[in-house]
Amino acid sequence: MIPSQRAPSVNEQPVVRLREWRVISASDGKLYLLGLRFQHKQVRLTTEVQAIDYVQRLLVTVSGRRYLCDEPPGDSLASAHILISAVHAALPMPVSDVTHAVWAEMQRRLN
Repeated sequence: MIPSQRAPSVNEQPVVRLREWRVISASDGKLYLLGLRFQHKQVRLTTEVQAIDYVQRLLVTVSGRRYLCDEPPGDSLASAHILISAVHAALPMPVSDVTHAVWAEMQRRLN
């Protein structure tokens, strides 16, 4: 079982820092952010990503929440399994993981 719960309102929680994060592209072209919240063992699958600030390492969703991804994306086998399971449970369409392209652009913009 994947621990999850409804997210607080954006006013209550405008910025969320994620660890073990992934960027998922759905077959309709929409991007979603998936990750584990820092200091919590809770999976978060966002609403559609509206904008990416590669320099600040912030992803903004259509809800208006900002997600800080200042740590490298998760690559451990356990985190990948948990996160991909969460995606398949929540998005009833084919998806692909575009995390490495997003992370590469974040690193490129810092240099």
